[in-house]
Amino acid sequence: MFHLVGATLGGMHPDARAKRLELVRPALPASMPKLRMRNLRVGEALVDMEFSSMEGSISVEVLRRHGDLD
Repeated sequence: MFHLVGATLGGMHPDARAKRLELVRPALPASMPKLRMRNLRVGEALVDMEFSSMEGSISVEVLRRHGDLD
């Protein structure tokens, strides 16, 4: 599963020291219009996110964030 997520969201750059998660041009395959990630750990923080594809654009919604994370 990690390889699928890594290939799909290659623009995901976690930085635990800076308490930051950067997303650069995320992409989803046409066969996967939505992807929900739960309990993604960046340092001590946890985040749940949902990626949605519509008409060639990707939206990202933070569903839950626990801890200090930008």
